[in-house]
Amino acid sequence: MWRRACFCFFFHVTATPEIYTLSLHDALPISGILAGWLAFAIFIPLAITSNEWSVRRLRRWWKRIHRWIYAAALLVFAHWLLVAFDVVPGLIHLLVLGALEGYRIWKTRTSQ
Repeated sequence: MWRRACFCFFFHVTATPEIYTLSLHDALPISGILAGWLAFAIFIPLAITSNEWSVRRLRRWWKRIHRWIYAAALLVFAHWLLVAFDVVPGLIHLLVLGALEGYRIWKTRTSQ
C-alpha cells in the first residue's frame, strides 16, 4: 500500500503539466526549493537519531545513517545557490564547511 501511495505521489509530482511549461528561469527556483525539501527530509532522521539512546540501539547503523549529512550539506548548498542567486555567501559557507571537514579528516588520520 505504501509503495503504491509513494508511486502515485511521485508520478503526480513529476508528471504535472505545469512543470513542462516552465522556462529555465522559472524552473531554477523550483529545483532549489526541491533541493531544500530533500535536505530537510534527510535532516529529520538525523535529528531523531541524534541522542545517546539511538547510538546505543542502532550501533553501527547509526554511523551509516549519519553519513547522509554530507548529501544534505550539498543539497543545502544547491538550495542556497538556486534560490538566493548569490554565489559569494554560499561559497564562503561551503569553504568553512570544507575546512572543518578537512581538519576532521586530518585529525583522525594523525591520531591513528
